[in-house]
Amino acid sequence: MSLAKPLYTSLVLFSLISVSGCVSYTAEDYQADSIKLMEDNYGAVKGELPSFTDPKAKQLAEQFKAGQAHVRAHGTLLYDPVAYPVCELSEEAIKKRIAFFAEGDMLAGHKSTAQQTGKGSLAAQASASTLDSSKITKYVLKQTLLAYELRASEALCNKYKSGAELKTDDHIIYTKIRADTHKAKMVNGEEIEDVSSQLTENTIRTRYKVLEHTPGAPPVIEHTTEVFTSRHMIDEEALDILGKSLDMAAIIGDMGNYMLAYQSDKLNLQFSDSSNTPGFFTTQQTIKLAGGRSKNMTYRGKQPSSIYRFQDAKMHGLQETYNSSPYLGNTSMCYEMGERVERPDCLTF
Repeated sequence: MSLAKPLYTSLVLFSLISVSGCVSYTAEDYQADSIKLMEDNYGAVKGELPSFTDPKAKQLAEQFKAGQAHVRAHGTLLYDPVAYPVCELSEEAIKKRIAFFAEGDMLAGHKSTAQQTGKGSLAAQASASTLDSSKITKYVLKQTLLAYELRASEALCNKYKSGAELKTDDHIIYTKIRADTHKAKMVNGEEIEDVSSQLTENTIRTRYKVLEHTPGAPPVIEHTTEVFTSRHMIDEEALDILGKSLDMAAIIGDMGNYMLAYQSDKLNLQFSDSSNTPGFFTTQQTIKLAGGRSKNMTYRGKQPSSIYRFQDAKMHGLQETYNSSPYLGNTSMCYEMGERVERPDCLTF
């Protein structure tokens, strides 16, 4: 997640507190402001994607648009997973598949993780003119896996149960994961309140296709994943500040986020549609070139927002960002094997 959205949200909250104390700022207002940022800062146009010349990229762009339209109309992925049986996996098998929930009692307990430190509540931050280190508050995430479902062909289910190698098989799997996350505020080592509660459901369709497999060598795989994420979040602290007028649940994304990601030996491509800016698409494309070079490009709509170049996984050549905001603007920096340099003839590829 980029820093732009959290910083922007904080500014909105501060403005409401300092000017009016209790002003109704709805989810629709937040969505409209987010869309305005996409339009004004990046020149994004609703429904647009980059123009691709690569046939595979073109096909994926059409697949994403069809999937996005279905998600927005029906709240589900385009494909119906019911045709595949549910794999009855053991809890141990589930743990191997979900490293995030690998600690603690999987289906009944929770895992606590120190998340961040802050300087008191948002209200305290808004009113304080200086920082007081004695008010540092620790936040802890408590995560509980509520449900896990894997659907696949009967033959594939049996392979999952036995732990057999799957890398040489073409296959499709559907996964549904529901989790509950609480963020608790800790002061002096004691939990004093829950700050937020979030229920997340991910529906995932993953397709593996083996493009080439030479005996004795790793297979060349084409990997396509579609994810629909539905969230419901109540942030009690933020609601408190705004006099219960801010619908945080809708802002965080009851409408859901949709993503399609593709990975092969030559191309990585990811399209996403956020509930904050539905229809204004973000695209990330990585092209793998000869000699250990690669180029990573990000688009808002069809407009490029960044181009990063790499040599052997190190920044190399001209690094560019594009932003029409008067506060940010376009930037360009030159790198040679991970080190920033100043030169007028910076390499591009």
